[in-house]
Amino acid sequence: MKKHILNITRALFGAFLLLTVGCASKGYQNLNARYNGYFYADLYLNEVYQDFEDQYQYNFDEILKIFPVVDSSTVSSSKEKLDDAFKKSSQNIEWWETSDWVDDSYLIIGKIRY
Repeated sequence: MKKHILNITRALFGAFLLLTVGCASKGYQNLNARYNGYFYADLYLNEVYQDFEDQYQYNFDEILKIFPVVDSSTVSSSKEKLDDAFKKSSQNIEWWETSDWVDDSYLIIGKIRY
């Protein structure tokens, strides 16, 4: 009887250990994907948006556009930040492919390409 209880205890401990290691790996990937890749890519993209907002001149005599026209000269001044954000998002997708933040990285890449 004691041997049977010992085997059950070992099996439960092994299952707990495997579950802990599996969840720790997922948590580790989520943590690194969010605060390494996604955070900095989102930060760079928000800086670019803020630069666009600061440079844009509103004309209140006409109907305001929902999405202001962005030309190549406006983008060229922020190209380095956009490239860094693209690189961070791409690395996030490559390195942490099972993370929950991969879809958000794809959205950032879509915003950069738009």
